[in-house]
Amino acid sequence: VVLILYDPIRPRIEEFTERFFLKQQYALRGIARDVTQTLRHIIDVRDMTRVVVDRLGNHASFNSVSLYLSDAQEPSLYQRRAFAGEEPDSTLSPRTDNVLLTMLRVERRPVTLEDLATRRLELSEYLSREPARSQVEAHRLSEAIESLNRQHGHAAVPILNHQSLVGVLYLSRDHQGRGWSTEDLVMLLEIADAIGVVLEHSDAYAQQHERDRLVEIGEMATGMAHEIRNPLGSIKGAVQCLEPSRVPEEYRDFLG
Repeated sequence: VVLILYDPIRPRIEEFTERFFLKQQYALRGIARDVTQTLRHIIDVRDMTRVVVDRLGNHASFNSVSLYLSDAQEPSLYQRRAFAGEEPDSTLSPRTDNVLLTMLRVERRPVTLEDLATRRLELSEYLSREPARSQVEAHRLSEAIESLNRQHGHAAVPILNHQSLVGVLYLSRDHQGRGWSTEDLVMLLEIADAIGVVLEHSDAYAQQHERDRLVEIGEMATGMAHEIRNPLGSIKGAVQCLEPSRVPEEYRDFLG
């Protein structure tokens, strides 16, 4: 009986518990829901950038947010589109951020400072067994940590479009000691997925707009040709009706 009575009110009890005992997690869930729902109605990249950075930047859990998107001319470069908090680098490039970008592209999940530090610490156990391999991996992890620190980020979230990495969302927060829970990272991935959908729809809209523009240019050119051809035909017909003997000598060659 208790279970039957409890089941209908379980969602409310869970919400109450989160609201009063897990305030940060509850607030993060709310802002993630708000951002993803808003992005469903956006197709312009500038509007999307403003919504994501402003709303996450104003959230109490984060003290800096930055969004990078791949460059249209050079896809391997990622340009900073907006930021809130401390100003990060303007560009991500394979030359300076290759290790972290590769991790995001291959692992397809958020990379956190906490996770990188833990992985580097665990490597110390294998130094005696495979020193060369362990040192290479430790160097890679150190480069990834340096890349995150350079962007003032505690977490880097990949923005994916099919198999391509089309952007990176960096976030840092005041309470880094609490760590990133699995649910935190899932919510951040949901935001990144919503950003990816906006980028995909924006590209499709731009392509359709370009096709429509070319169709309109073709129709305009056809109309202009028609408007020019009609009076020329009339002139040609009138000339053909002229009596050749009445045309002055100097115009006969011109009129054919």
